[in-house]
Amino acid sequence: MTTIFDPLIKDTLIGKTDNVILPGLPEDDLLLGSNSETFDLIYNDADDNRNRPKGEALKTITDIQTNSIFEPSDVLVSPTKNKSPLPILFPPPPGVLHATLEFSTGLNGINSRGLGLTGTGIGIGQVEVERPGKPGFDNPAKSHPNVKPTEVFLQNGKAIKNQNIEGFDPKGHATRVASVMISDHKNTHRGVAPGASLYSSAFVPLGNGQAEVALSAQHVAQQRGGDVRAINFSFGGRLPGTDTLNGNSLLTQFVDWSARQHDTLYVIAGNEFGGGIPLPTDEFNGVTVSMSRLKDGKFREVDPDNVFTEDAVGDRRSVDLVAPGVNLSLPNIGGGLLLDSGTSYAAPHVTGTVVLLQEFGDGQIAANKPNWDTDARRHEVMKAVLMNSADKVEGLLDMDKTIIDTNGKNWLDSDAATSRLIPLDDQMGTGQLNASRALTQFTPGEHDSFGSSEVPVIGWDWGVTLNAGDINKYVFDKPLKKDSYISATLAWDREVSLKDFGADNKPGTKDAGEGNGIFDKGEAFNSLGLTDLDLYLVPEGANNILQFIDSSISTVDSVEHLFFKIPEQGNYELWVHQQNEPVGDQFYGLAWWAEATPPHPNDDSPIDEGSDDPLVGESDIDILVGGGSNDPLVGGAGDDIFNLDADQNTFHYILGDGSDTLNLFSRGLGGDFISFEGIQFVDVTTVGTNTEFRLGDGMTDNPGFGTGDLLVTMQGTTGFTPANIDINVAFSNEAQFLFA
Repeated sequence: MTTIFDPLIKDTLIGKTDNVILPGLPEDDLLLGSNSETFDLIYNDADDNRNRPKGEALKTITDIQTNSIFEPSDVLVSPTKNKSPLPILFPPPPGVLHATLEFSTGLNGINSRGLGLTGTGIGIGQVEVERPGKPGFDNPAKSHPNVKPTEVFLQNGKAIKNQNIEGFDPKGHATRVASVMISDHKNTHRGVAPGASLYSSAFVPLGNGQAEVALSAQHVAQQRGGDVRAINFSFGGRLPGTDTLNGNSLLTQFVDWSARQHDTLYVIAGNEFGGGIPLPTDEFNGVTVSMSRLKDGKFREVDPDNVFTEDAVGDRRSVDLVAPGVNLSLPNIGGGLLLDSGTSYAAPHVTGTVVLLQEFGDGQIAANKPNWDTDARRHEVMKAVLMNSADKVEGLLDMDKTIIDTNGKNWLDSDAATSRLIPLDDQMGTGQLNASRALTQFTPGEHDSFGSSEVPVIGWDWGVTLNAGDINKYVFDKPLKKDSYISATLAWDREVSLKDFGADNKPGTKDAGEGNGIFDKGEAFNSLGLTDLDLYLVPEGANNILQFIDSSISTVDSVEHLFFKIPEQGNYELWVHQQNEPVGDQFYGLAWWAEATPPHPNDDSPIDEGSDDPLVGESDIDILVGGGSNDPLVGGAGDDIFNLDADQNTFHYILGDGSDTLNLFSRGLGGDFISFEGIQFVDVTTVGTNTEFRLGDGMTDNPGFGTGDLLVTMQGTTGFTPANIDINVAFSNEAQFLFA
C-alpha cells in the first residue's frame, strides 16, 4: 500500500504498510503496524539539517514512531517488497484516518477475518456503469492482479476487451468495489471473500438507464445455472421527472421481482455526497447500506456524507445496515492503490459476508447436519441474519462496538428503540455489519415453527404463515436472563409480477419476448402488494396477542425488528402474526438472539466442593460445576455443560461424549487443560467469541475443514493458535489439533 500523510496535521495509518510517503513536517505521525517488519527509511531530501544520509535504512515501526522526524519527500518502503512506491492517484484528505481492507474487515471493522471461510464455491454478482478489469483478458493497465472476476459482461452479452472499465470514473471504480469482495492479496488488501466467484456486468444507460441495469442484473443472476447468492449495486440512479421513492420505479420493481425470481439478495449502496442518486434504495426485498468511518480507531460512526433526506416515501426508511466505507486504501486498475470513500465500498462488505455465510451453510448441508437444508440459501434468511446480528451497543449480546450516528447517538437513543411502529434507525438501520456475529447467528441452523415449536435462544427460520390471522410461535427452550436483551428480525418480500408482454408491452401481439418468463426491454412490472407481518414477544403460555411484552408492528415495511431489555427472568415466546393477505400466504426469514439464564446447580448437577474431585456426567444432559481446586471433568454421552471455576481444571473428552460446552475456560499459562481420547484429529475454529473443536480428517486445506461433528464449544474463549495451544493441552491428550 502507499499512503500520503498530510504535512501539517497529525495522521494515523492503521494496518500493515508496504509504502508510505510522508511529504513534510507532520506533527507526530503515528504508524500502527507489525513491529516485526523491517522498513527502509529513505530520506530523499539529502540536503537537510538532520545530517543523515540519503537512503538510511533498517527502521522498525517502533523506531519510526519514536525516533524519526519526517520531512518533504521522505519515503518508507519495505525491503522485502518493491522498492518503488506505487503510484498515488488520490491523496487522503488532510488530518483524517485511513485504513486498508485488512483493517476494515478485521476486528475493528466487520470482523470477517479468522472465520476459516473464504467464499469458495459461492457465486455473487456485481452490476455498475462499468466493470472491473479481468487479468488475462484485459490489459494490466486496465486491471489489478489481485482482483480476478470469474466472468465479465456488457449488459446481457460478452464483455469487450479493455472497454467499459473506465466510465464515469476514469480510475476504475468497479475494480475497487470488486476488490472489497474478492481481492486475493494475502494480507493487507485481501477482500472479504477472496475465494468467491464474481460475475460482473457493465451497462450502457439509454434514457434513464433503468432497463439496461435490469438486463445486466438479470444476466448476472442467471449465471451458474441461476445460483448467484447476492448481487452488489454500487451505483445510484436518478429519479426521472416527478417520480418519488415509492418503490414503483422500473428499477426498484425489477430488484424486488428478481430477488424472488432468482432467490438472490440485492445489496444496494445508499445515497451519498449531496444526493440525487437514490434509486433503487427504496427497494423492499434487498438490503440498503450506509457508510461508517473511523472513530477512536474503530469503524463505528455513521459518516456525515451519507444522504438520508432522500428516503423512501412516508414512514418507511431506506437504510437497513451500515458498514465501513470511508477513506479505504483499495486495489485499483494498473496494479496500484487508491484512497476512496463511499457507500460503494460499504455495500460490498455486506455482499462479501453473504458469501462467507453461504459457504458455511453449504458445508453444513453437504455434511447432512441436522437443522440444515436449502432453506439456508434463501435471501430472506440472509437478510434477517445479517440485520439481526449487527452491532449496536458494545457488550449487549456480545456486540463488539457501539455504533453512533452523525449526532453522536447510539441505537438505544433512536426512535426505533422506543416506537413499536418504527423498526429501523434512519441512519444505521439495525446497526453495523458484524460478520463474526452473523456466523454465530447462522450456526445453530434452522428451527421451524408451523404453529408452535421449541427453539434455542439463538437461531433462525425460513417460515410461512398461511393467511390473515395465522400465527407461528417460537418458544424459547430456556428461561431468558433478567436485564439481558433480545434481538429479533423478521424479513419478507413484497410480491412483484412481470408483465411478460414482450418489447411492445402489449399482451397478445406475440412479439419478441412475450411469455418467455424473463424481463425484456420494453416490459414493465406490477406490484401485487405487501403483506403486513408483525413480530411479538410474549410470556410463555400467552393465549392472546394483547399479552405482548414488546412488539414491532410497522404497517409500511417489509422488515420488523425488536431489540428489547428482558424485564424479568422467565420463559418467553416470539410470535409471527400475519395481519392481511394481499397475496395469500407469506414466506419470511426470521432470526433471533437472546441470552439464557445461566445454569444453576441443583441436586441433579454435580458440583465440586473444593478438592481434586473427578466429576463424571451420565448418559443424558448434565451440568458439571468445578469448585476450588484442580477438577478432572468428564462428560457422559449427552450434550453436557461445564461451568469452570477460577482454579485450574482439566476437561477430558472421550469419543462419543456428545457435544459439550465449556464456560469460563481459562487460556494461557496457569489456565485450564483440555484433552481428547479416541480421536486422531481435531479442527480448531473461531466462531464469533467462541472456539469450536470439531472432528477432523487430518487435512486443513479442503472444504470440509471445520465442518466435522461438533465436539466441544468453549463459550467466550478465543485466541488459540498452533503456537500456543499446547500450553492448555493435558498430557493425556491423544488428538492432533489442526488450524486453517
